[in-house]
Amino acid sequence: MRFGFCTGFATRPRFTLDVPLVGRIRRAGYDFPDFPVMAFDSATKAAREQVREAMGDSVCPAACNLVPASLKLVGKEVDGGALAAYLSRVLPIMASFGVQHLVLGSARSRMLPSGMGCREGKAQFGNVLKEYLLPVVRSFGMDILLEPLNRVECNLLNTVEECALFVREVHQPDLMLMADLYHMEANGERPETLQDAMPLIHHPHIAGVGRSLPTDGFDPYLRACIRIAKASGYDESISYETVDGDIQGALALLKAMWS
Repeated sequence: MRFGFCTGFATRPRFTLDVPLVGRIRRAGYDFPDFPVMAFDSATKAAREQVREAMGDSVCPAACNLVPASLKLVGKEVDGGALAAYLSRVLPIMASFGVQHLVLGSARSRMLPSGMGCREGKAQFGNVLKEYLLPVVRSFGMDILLEPLNRVECNLLNTVEECALFVREVHQPDLMLMADLYHMEANGERPETLQDAMPLIHHPHIAGVGRSLPTDGFDPYLRACIRIAKASGYDESISYETVDGDIQGALALLKAMWS
């Protein structure tokens, strides 16, 4: 089992590269930092090299926030050429950091525009994945993990159950699922919905209410979800995706829960 900490919500401004934070994550005992892909696209080469040095010999198995808000995945503004150009820039960088899984949350990119129905949006999103995203990602030996998002942040593909059905319908070997327990709890999903989806899940994120980091222990909802994942035999990678705090103490809590 590999334990990570996602830097996105812990940086100021958010979703940027923070070299001191990467160093703290390493010293706290995490196996890897988990980065937003977008942060690398806007960073200088020097900044990327500083991050690499701060990581030491660790690699990043999964990176989140694959597509920036400026690139649309549904609606009339989908631009295959722009998507290809973006991926051609970021994927070689992510490959150099050892990334295997690219988490596709990207709420604003996949938001249904006014007048588009859910069925039409899902069909177009599936086609964009098959035509523009997956072939390029596949060429780098990576895969995409679709992230269910809470209904406040996004209006397309929200629950674990819904996203698992979508992934099975698109039926591509390199399109799978991630589970963010923060979004699940915000949606009011039952922890038990994880059970049927676990064969598709390859990288969960953990956060408490308000993107909080646990201090004295996990709330009952998070405990229930973690127990289900553990009982399923899951043994890949898992990350906190929270605001900053006692990251070392939080790691101890998670390892104790998983032991």
